[in-house]
Amino acid sequence: MTADQVLVVEDTLPIRKFIMRARERVSIRILFSILAFVAGVLPVQAQNAFWLPTPQTDPTEFGSLALDPSESLALPAGQWAGAFNATYFNQWAGTWHTGRVHSDRHLQGQSITEDEISYLEAAFPHDQIYRVDVEGYRSDLFLARGVGRGLTLSARVPWIEIGGPHWDALAEDFHKVLPASPSYQRDLFRRGDTLLFIQGHHGTIERRQELSRSGVGDIVLAGSLALPGLFGADNTLAAAVQLPTGKKDTLQGSGGVDAGLRYFATWTRPHRSYFAGVGINYQSSSGDFLGIQRSDSWNVIVGLDQPLTRRVSGTIRTRIDSSPLQRIVHEDLGRPVFYWRLGLLAKLAQDRWIAFELGDELLPQIGIDADWSAHLTFGTRFGPTE
Repeated sequence: MTADQVLVVEDTLPIRKFIMRARERVSIRILFSILAFVAGVLPVQAQNAFWLPTPQTDPTEFGSLALDPSESLALPAGQWAGAFNATYFNQWAGTWHTGRVHSDRHLQGQSITEDEISYLEAAFPHDQIYRVDVEGYRSDLFLARGVGRGLTLSARVPWIEIGGPHWDALAEDFHKVLPASPSYQRDLFRRGDTLLFIQGHHGTIERRQELSRSGVGDIVLAGSLALPGLFGADNTLAAAVQLPTGKKDTLQGSGGVDAGLRYFATWTRPHRSYFAGVGINYQSSSGDFLGIQRSDSWNVIVGLDQPLTRRVSGTIRTRIDSSPLQRIVHEDLGRPVFYWRLGLLAKLAQDRWIAFELGDELLPQIGIDADWSAHLTFGTRFGPTE
């Protein structure tokens, strides 16, 4: 690839990004217009479903603490709450470099070679370059108990599997079917690969199939305290600690003890409920991301719970998460990400429910998260109600 070709690619990048953002915004406005209409015309009694766990779907952040709505629980003394969440995630992201070189070498449908990586490091030593191709499952077991005086203690235990089930074709089909949804060069590379390549400020990370493993992730312990009513809402203040139970130097764990503070507010109205939460996370200096130091991070989440029938509710939640990798790379991989989840929650009995959600990046050109994800959650409560 000549210097002139590189200049052409770099000159056209802002135009291409503007076009893709504009097309995405049109689709997003249509989606939210439909949701706003539905929320406005269905006068069904609201049910608060926002405490259900919302685990991270970005595998590069599994070992770093992040806010979760389950930490907002304020249970009566002696009452228990539990949930099991199964998540499929598929993350695909990268800078223009890898796709251009792969295409110029006529390697469509093949894995990125070591020779390509070596060429990129030599040809663009000062560029921030990344290519992330990771999919897998995570299952989270959540348990909480009210201990009295407004205090609730909880634990969340993740099991994370990287490297399967090779459903890249579903993501490709999704982008082909959805109007104004580009493929982001997915069709250039071999399906089912696991690759994490980052050339950043403090070194280079290159991991492939060695990341494909399963194991317990970092366990999160939290304590939440119900506060007096503020802003016409039910308020909760929470603190969380993430323990280094996941294996270090993998995507399951960081090797450090992370800590965070959270504030949550829930507004329950006759026909719908609203939810908001904000958190800050202190990532331990004793932990790292595959050998490179992480940054502290923050999270914001807002949501709407709209009953559709007596037993079924629609839920939509939007997250804004800063990246603990911002110290490593300042490109999209290290920028805050906007992510939304849209789903249905059905009551199976008075204190049991099931929920299914689909997630996607809200603005795919700002920040990086799972290209898409699917979530199935079962939950229950038992014990005293007062």
